[in-house]
Amino acid sequence: MPLKKPTDEDIRKINAETSQIVHQRFLITTIAITLFGVMTAFLIPNSPPTVGTDVGAFTCACSTLISLLLFTLFLVSHLLRSMLRTFTTYLIITRKSNWEYDWEIYRKANIKEGRWVYLGYTKPLSFIFIVLSIITTFYPFIFSIAYSLKLNPLFGFGLNLSFGLICIILIAGMGFLGWWDPEPKAKARWEELDKKSNMELLNYIMFHQSNKKMSKDEWLQMWITVIVILFLIIILSFLLG
Repeated sequence: MPLKKPTDEDIRKINAETSQIVHQRFLITTIAITLFGVMTAFLIPNSPPTVGTDVGAFTCACSTLISLLLFTLFLVSHLLRSMLRTFTTYLIITRKSNWEYDWEIYRKANIKEGRWVYLGYTKPLSFIFIVLSIITTFYPFIFSIAYSLKLNPLFGFGLNLSFGLICIILIAGMGFLGWWDPEPKAKARWEELDKKSNMELLNYIMFHQSNKKMSKDEWLQMWITVIVILFLIIILSFLLG
């Protein structure tokens, strides 16, 4: 078996890493809440604007920027979750953590039977990001109602609304619907490596290093980056034009 059993010191390091990642995910959520509070407070005018005037491109652009920052923080949390599952599934496959093995069963057994939904860690954090993103996306609309303003420019409002809804849908899908769930992929990867002989594993590594292709997740990350860059270019051209 090519996978060597972890030593006691390895297990200690892995447990320390997993605890640190969990703390970092909560810290990222705290940063998101703080960022949201600071940015929205910045957008509230010191004196009420004149009734009937436009909401303004600046408000729409800032709202879009906040949505982008919130989604970026959520992506960082999701990547940390991927690293976390790499550690926990390794302990499961090597049978060095009865807790991780039993916890996986606890999380998934009743879900498959339709009795209840497990609401630990990822789902509460995702819910917070969704709430913040909804408020951010509809902030120009709320702002216009509160001060009786016109929803102009319509292009800026539409851009903010479309980008915000895309972020909300992605957060909901990744947080609640299991889109790009890293756990099954990480577990299957460890199982695949565990079944290979040493020579097969060496040939496998050599082959994939010379014939590396982009995975679906890598294509997704590339397109998300392209879309975000395009939105930023549109926002900047809209503000400067």
